[in-house]
Amino acid sequence: MLTNLIGPWGGIIMDRSFPSEFAYSGQFNRSYDMRALLALDESVSRVDHLLVIVTFQHALDGYEIVVDREMRELSRADWLGVWTRYEEFARLTKMNVLQLQGTEVVWKNLERIIDALEARS
Repeated sequence: MLTNLIGPWGGIIMDRSFPSEFAYSGQFNRSYDMRALLALDESVSRVDHLLVIVTFQHALDGYEIVVDREMRELSRADWLGVWTRYEEFARLTKMNVLQLQGTEVVWKNLERIIDALEARS
């Protein structure tokens, strides 16, 4: 099972993880341990990694996309709050961050990911 998580660049691919804990817990007033989160961030920043965050130049662009796809788990206010928390995390983290535009054509974002991974080699 673990071998399925190993990418061709030799890293482990995680979806969401502690950046999402920061974003969603902060928005929904769930308790989380900020010291533990920062310690984890510090630890990950010391190993070869790339944090990819799909964002939107304007938060409401992203909200319109999820509404069009009939994904209505978050209200408009919650969407804006979570988006803001992810932007805050991108500024706060010590990790290497690649922010992709969610409105961009998928193959262009994939090229940016590949370029960033190859640049690390």
